Formats: sequence, C-alpha cells, structure tokens
Amino acid sequence: YNFNVPDQAGTFWYHSHLSTQYCDGLRGPFVV
Repeated sequence: YNFNVPDQAGTFWYHSHLSTQYCDGLRGPFVV
C-alpha cells in the first residue's frame, strides 16, 4: 500500500469495522 500523509506523523492503530473480526483481535499498530 502507498499512503500520502505529508503533514501527519505519529503512532496510530488500525482496526476492522466488521464485528466478528474486531472480536477476534483484528487490530494493531500503525506507525507513520
């Protein structure tokens, strides 16, 4: 994937919006 974030940096997290995946732990760190 390519992300264009010229004015934003830091530590974030991603997660699924599908309830069954979220309950199963589909989430994690995302460092820009």
